[in-house]
Amino acid sequence: MYAIIDIGSNTIRLNVYQVEEDGAIHSIFQSKETAGLAGYVREDGSMSREGLDRAADALLRFRSILDALHIENRAVFATASLRNITNSEEAVFQLQERTGLMIRLLSGREEAILDYVGATSGMEEQGAGHGAGHRRRLHRVGLLLSGQDTPRRLHPPGLPEPV
Repeated sequence: MYAIIDIGSNTIRLNVYQVEEDGAIHSIFQSKETAGLAGYVREDGSMSREGLDRAADALLRFRSILDALHIENRAVFATASLRNITNSEEAVFQLQERTGLMIRLLSGREEAILDYVGATSGMEEQGAGHGAGHRRRLHRVGLLLSGQDTPRRLHPPGLPEPV
């Protein structure tokens, strides 16, 4: 099983997936915490201590779940929530130190590619409530599995190849 933790501006999401030998991906477990990180950005553009506390608390809860389920294959991604603040490097470092999780800060380009691929892909779980956001998270599993920054197999046609 594989786990993705997605740190967004409003919610922090945990998704656990089973990946079959044929490449099929099945959602096993989902949880989200409304952290409202965007509301903790100060006038100088930095994330406040309270915002970092909210994020760390959610990440620690999710880590506890993953530890209890013995899921070692995990990836933590942050998007604009941490990318666009003035203390981005410090915030990522503090969260990693406090939680023991390695956080991958996606560039705006990487996030845009994942959003595009997720929105235009036919890769989707059956069932209600699985829209483009769910497909984006499924494609982030591809990042985890590939071990590359932007897998060529997920690269949208017509855009320059990632470097």
